[in-house]
Amino acid sequence: MSFKIVYNGYEIDNTNGVKIYNMAGVDSVEIRTSEDYLTGTDGGAIWEQFYGMRTITLEGSIVGDDASDYFAKKAQLVEAFSLNGEKDLTITKWDGTHRKIPARTIGMPDIAESRDEPSTYCTFQVQLRCPTPFFQDDGFTSTIDISGVGGYPVGQWTEVEEEDGEFDTTTGMPIETPVPFTNDLVDINVLGQVNTNPVYEIHGNITNPSVRNITTGQFFSVNTTVSNGEILTVQLQDGVTSARKNGANMINFFNGHFIPLVHGVNTLRLTGSTFSGGVKCDVTYRNNYLNL
Repeated sequence: MSFKIVYNGYEIDNTNGVKIYNMAGVDSVEIRTSEDYLTGTDGGAIWEQFYGMRTITLEGSIVGDDASDYFAKKAQLVEAFSLNGEKDLTITKWDGTHRKIPARTIGMPDIAESRDEPSTYCTFQVQLRCPTPFFQDDGFTSTIDISGVGGYPVGQWTEVEEEDGEFDTTTGMPIETPVPFTNDLVDINVLGQVNTNPVYEIHGNITNPSVRNITTGQFFSVNTTVSNGEILTVQLQDGVTSARKNGANMINFFNGHFIPLVHGVNTLRLTGSTFSGGVKCDVTYRNNYLNL
């Protein structure tokens, strides 16, 4: 395997006349502390983030076969690292392991070249700012499939005394942690170095769906019915929880807290007040890494 960087569709693999010989910022990230940002706990009480943004500096060189080849390669580099918004930066290490991180250019490439004609060589430096501090691997999806559990109300069975003095068995209000079944939970092993925020996609037919992380005790529920063919998506976007059913905003019906996946094994359970058919919850996540 060989070292490779891909950004905005532009590839640098040290074999095409463009070479990276120094990368700064890929193994270090700023730690937010209260004396720098806010009074209170380290990490910043408002932002609830322990790490700050990451700045990556790439230093390299361009070598052309002749002047025409050199200027073509330089133009490609400048175009790729122009001020074009946020793109994925993918770095593949020598062992074949690759990581992604969103990044945006914070300055046009600084190119130092000789003005002697014909010019065929230069060095360059470019800086990227990453809104998230974490490198991520490819996405993974685990599924909680309760289609085989049954279509009855998930509640607590209680004895109720009737007027004739007899006791009848009835169903009480749904409880957050019903008697477990084999198919209503899944174990997810997060291999990264820190917690990760997954995307939850609940497929109907289910009423008042609820997801609980048994490992941490956190749970959320949405007071709605997800019919067959509908998808209820719960995720964390820019630090804010969103809940949408086929695009419609459902956050007013959301209860509890968004559930991150902690480092290690997470046992997740899907329940509902009623459900039937092929009910499942797809949990899509990426492992987060503090360095390559």
